[in-house]
Amino acid sequence: MIERITKSAAFTPPTSRSFAPPRRPARSPLAMGFLAAPAMDQECTCGGSCSSCQHAHENPPGVDNFDDEGLLPHEDAATIVCDGAGDYTVSMGWAATAPCGIGDCVRGHEESHARDWRKRFPNGCKNADGTPKAAGSQVPVGGPGYADFLRESECRSYTGEIPCGEALLAKSNAACKPRVQSQLDTWKKRKSSYCGGGC
Repeated sequence: MIERITKSAAFTPPTSRSFAPPRRPARSPLAMGFLAAPAMDQECTCGGSCSSCQHAHENPPGVDNFDDEGLLPHEDAATIVCDGAGDYTVSMGWAATAPCGIGDCVRGHEESHARDWRKRFPNGCKNADGTPKAAGSQVPVGGPGYADFLRESECRSYTGEIPCGEALLAKSNAACKPRVQSQLDTWKKRKSSYCGGGC
């Protein structure tokens, strides 16, 4: 699911298999920071403990939102982080090099999360003394009702991402159509998992 695509004169759409990463990749320090967040003793709407439902992100296509140990997020996931000025910003991860305009839709997904985080955690990227946290710092997670908040945020983000993908598909050339269609199918599946009440 980590997509690294080299530029060439002609783009040949890869198969979904060609994008599949190892099932147990090394995790970035940022991802490890998310994994270290305190577990909560309440049931997640998506099943399991809330320690496996902690952070908003979008894994690369082909990587489940939950790996075989229920850990989030996958290294190179698109997510939100602190911007160094007291606000939230998008970290594009895999989507920074995604082909066919897919990254624009992923950015919209993550910007939706940033709006939700500003409402729930208005000072989440500031220190106790009001100074901004360092750029790239992990965003806050947890608290009462967090599992439902995260599920609703993901539902909104994927709901907004699908029309973007559909518009992208409509204007895609023959080379990009299979890639965009595959990504759109992934977004629809993930929307169903979050908006439909299951994982």
